[in-house]
Amino acid sequence: MNTFQKMRTTIIAALIIIALHASASAQGVKDHAFLIFAAGFGTLAGPPNNQLQLGSLHMLEGRGSIDYDLYDGNANLQQTNAPFKHEMTAPYRGKKDCQGRDLEIAHPLKHVHDAISWKQTADSLIVVTSEGVETWQPDPKVPFAYVLASMKNEKGTELPLAVGYAFLADTDTVTTQISRANLLDRYNGEIHHKDMKHSATDDWLSKGSSFDLREFTESYGGRILKHSKQGILQDRDNWAHHSILFDYSTRSNLIMYHDYGHDFNHNGCFDESGHAKTMFGVKRNDSDKLREIVYIEYSYNKRTGFPMMSVGRYYTSGSGKKE
Repeated sequence: MNTFQKMRTTIIAALIIIALHASASAQGVKDHAFLIFAAGFGTLAGPPNNQLQLGSLHMLEGRGSIDYDLYDGNANLQQTNAPFKHEMTAPYRGKKDCQGRDLEIAHPLKHVHDAISWKQTADSLIVVTSEGVETWQPDPKVPFAYVLASMKNEKGTELPLAVGYAFLADTDTVTTQISRANLLDRYNGEIHHKDMKHSATDDWLSKGSSFDLREFTESYGGRILKHSKQGILQDRDNWAHHSILFDYSTRSNLIMYHDYGHDFNHNGCFDESGHAKTMFGVKRNDSDKLREIVYIEYSYNKRTGFPMMSVGRYYTSGSGKKE
């Protein structure tokens, strides 16, 4: 095969892949009435700020609704407590008398419900709300996945630092309680993150991530999944602890709360501040498993006055770095 023939074959193959993907994405929106999403962006009015959204789009014939919790960076709201204790098990705890703190949940500024209109183009899903226009594009690397291409306000001005992930779903809530049985053993994914050193004007730190649940155990009758392990800091007396809370949201029982962090005071209990992540599981009718998850982190930051913030996703395939 000569060079021209090789180029022709490559171009034809690429066009076939693009056509198949466009067809599949259009069919997907038609077949699945919901889009579960997490997004982050900068604002234009007032001082520099970042906001997060976590919620769902309900898509009917060209119209529908959007429901999401809005998290505001400049508000820097403290987490709210849930009546469940962290149960850290660290080998160095010894006889120290301590108790894990209550699980903490990220505090949204408000809940938003709005009517939408939407349309599917050859390469985008365009959603119009009273606040502006969101453009989502199919991710060819991950089935049922979309990424946020742009976000504009009601005047048509593009918002800075817009990032987001979404997945097609058949519902945004279920009637049964979600448990460990509905989760996979391991997820891969990506995250856009701002730690306590970054401000509203800084770019997001973007990287691969993963979530391994194989060593988590149940507590509180299955309402909690927990796991203690040596932290990435490789400090013998500074372990990390994770707790995941099910069936606590009044919005949807597909929402889960992940509270985690390090034992910086070395007492063998998780009683210091940590990371408050809210996760929204993606449910389709062909499986009881939540094969994808989108999430935000919104963790109060007393030191700088601006919270740690993240937008991320987990899914069933791909590669990433372990959290």
